[in-house]
Amino acid sequence: MKFFGFLFVSLLCMVNFGTALSAEIQSPPDSRLGPCCEITEIKEGGLVIARDIKTGRTIRVQIDDMSQMRRLRVGQPLYVDSDTGKVSLHENDPAESTRPSPDHGDFYVAGFAGFTSPNDFSSVTATGAGTGIGVSNLALQSSLMYGAKVGYFFPTINWLGVEAEVFNTNPNLKQQSVTFSVPGATASTVLPGADIRVLTTAFNVILRYPGAVFQPYAGIGLGVFFAEARDLGTLRGSVSDNWVPGLNALAGARFFLTKNIALFAEYKYNRATFTFDNVLLGAGLNGVYSANIFAGGVSFHF
Repeated sequence: MKFFGFLFVSLLCMVNFGTALSAEIQSPPDSRLGPCCEITEIKEGGLVIARDIKTGRTIRVQIDDMSQMRRLRVGQPLYVDSDTGKVSLHENDPAESTRPSPDHGDFYVAGFAGFTSPNDFSSVTATGAGTGIGVSNLALQSSLMYGAKVGYFFPTINWLGVEAEVFNTNPNLKQQSVTFSVPGATASTVLPGADIRVLTTAFNVILRYPGAVFQPYAGIGLGVFFAEARDLGTLRGSVSDNWVPGLNALAGARFFLTKNIALFAEYKYNRATFTFDNVLLGAGLNGVYSANIFAGGVSFHF
């Protein structure tokens, strides 16, 4: 029974101080007041971060009484009474067998916007009727971007999370001089500009520093790219290359305004190979798309 009691002790969420800190947690019927955790950070807004003494896991405690907040110090122990479901500053016959439950994890949704700085469309070769013809790199334009994401950090390893995101950008092709080459000969022409749209869906693994207010993070994942070109070369209309696997890498930092709302800024690097068929006198173009993306947004945590 005590083992199952331990699993229910102290879901440390909303804590109010009267003569003692209090949090509504479930408890076994036969335990006593005992040390549960040690304060590691004290933040504005009543958020206290504590470390589980036995497991080292992070506990978040919300304190509503600001007068009691001023009494807290980093390193100070907290005690849980699993008979009453209260957390206290005061030691009274500690029961070493009593310990709180781990953090419940961090689920979040976010929206973001920014701009894309693409590299040249590189390693370009002709396909179809133009197979064997080399093509010079093609310059792309910078573009605005926007997107959304959803993610989750695990409760027992709160520095590790998973994330899914989707974002859109338009790195249009500039009007430019293009050189075509075959062994022993080259020729140049002016290629008109074209509208390019790239929609990316990515599935990322994220590593973070799980600070209470400031959280730097980095991640890498599989990007699935949907590229569309309109009025490219002699083509009038659109051609697309969909479900293209590629790389999505990112790094950033999150700053919490409250316990549930944070601002973040991040950098992304995308890379994939696209093929656009029949865009120039029956020939297609194959090349490497890569882009640097700078974005900022707001996230909501639950």
